Amino acid sequence: MQAQQVSQMNGVNNRVTEFSHDLCSEQTHQSKKVDVWLCRTDAFSMVEELLPFLSPPEQMRAQALRQKSAQLSYVVVHALLRYLLSHVWGCQPPEAFEQGLYGKPSIKGAPLHFSLSHTDGLVAVAVGHVPVGVDVESRLVDNPLTLAQACFAEAELLALRVSDDPARMFRHYWCMKEAVVKATGAGMSQPLNTFSVPSDAASENAWCSVQLLSGQHVNVRPVAVPAMWNAAVAVMQASSEPLDSVAFRTHWIEGKALADDFKCDATLTHNM
Repeated sequence: MQAQQVSQMNGVNNRVTEFSHDLCSEQTHQSKKVDVWLCRTDAFSMVEELLPFLSPPEQMRAQALRQKSAQLSYVVVHALLRYLLSHVWGCQPPEAFEQGLYGKPSIKGAPLHFSLSHTDGLVAVAVGHVPVGVDVESRLVDNPLTLAQACFAEAELLALRVSDDPARMFRHYWCMKEAVVKATGAGMSQPLNTFSVPSDAASENAWCSVQLLSGQHVNVRPVAVPAMWNAAVAVMQASSEPLDSVAFRTHWIEGKALADDFKCDATLTHNM
């Protein structure tokens, strides 16, 4: 293996090791951390390289997908999740994930929460000790104002009407709102027009608070990604807790480094 690849893998391993140690030390819930891992999906060869490291049911689901881009995103995001969780467990994580009432995946008895998202060219996995939702979006819609009338709150509609780029503004709000409903576990059963994301939520350095009709509070923030995408992460939060009580980190991982580490780490391939 070339020295550059070894160096890249060592860098990934160091970050994942630090991430897993932090999570394991936080099981008392005395502090809260959320990590978002991002990976570009820009090579179809990643399907062939990563598919063997998925569970048998995941492999069957991936092979049933007809669109190559959908298959690529599915394989990479599930491989990334297994990669991260295997480092936390110290062995291969459980093959069967439970699903909540509205389809959100979880692992029974685990003190961790996670969320997955994928779009053209990008996948994301968020992991933490608090209920978390992550979303990534790439599509710019042709009729943002028409769509927003059906699924956005009034304040968000007003922001779109005065925006110089309503398509990008729509994508920003949609991404933030998707992250919110994924954090609650309700998914799209929670109508998006029943809550509003603050208009100042474009900052990539701060959380903002959203209150749902149920009285629940969700903190949400954008995640810094290249302009071709939008990304956001959200966490459930008690109303009495300050916005900055959740520590947040973003990590980028290269697909090639992910595949190489799977091949070299016996822990990750045990009982596959």
